Amino acid sequence: MDNSSTQPSVNPIDYDLNSRTILEASGKNEISIVINRKSRLIVADAKKILEKVEKIKAKAPHLKVSVKTNAPVCSKSIEIYKINNISISPI
Repeated sequence: MDNSSTQPSVNPIDYDLNSRTILEASGKNEISIVINRKSRLIVADAKKILEKVEKIKAKAPHLKVSVKTNAPVCSKSIEIYKINNISISPI
């Protein structure tokens, strides 16, 4: 998996996340969870991502958290992200 993005990476351990989680700084007060895979993001994935967002918010409540992915996202997951004010963008 190539992690050669132009955004600076953030250490997930600082937010009590698994070291295999890819985080990058997307702006001054924004962190993106990067998901680089081909298979669709489903509701189960959305719930796991929400848990990660909660851990990030617990450590840094001022940060806005978004998701960057190259995978298709199911409509139910999109609704979950909207309800929780999480934006989704392509990698």
